[in-house]
Amino acid sequence: MLDRTSYRDSSNYEEMTVFNGGLRNITFGSNTTIPGLSLMTRYVSGDNVDRGAGASEGKTWERNTDIAYVIQSGPLKNLGFKLRNATTRSNFQSDLDENRFIVSYSLPLW
Repeated sequence: MLDRTSYRDSSNYEEMTVFNGGLRNITFGSNTTIPGLSLMTRYVSGDNVDRGAGASEGKTWERNTDIAYVIQSGPLKNLGFKLRNATTRSNFQSDLDENRFIVSYSLPLW
């Protein structure tokens, strides 16, 4: 599955900080695991963006969080559901707040 990682173009950034983390088959308590449940979070921060002659430096940050579940067995096996939240803030581009609900199905070819 192709997945767009960043909602901003980072080609002009002199400095960029990226944090990316995730969990699969999340465990609750000492013995409760939910196969197919996953969580991903990402934080990207950039500064010293070259905005051209005479313009102040640009700063921006982005935060993405996904929580997903893929059905593990039965007639709907491999059917996935994902809830995504994306937030970006910048002093040179418009801000973005976005929520998506994504449905996917993995089809084994071989």
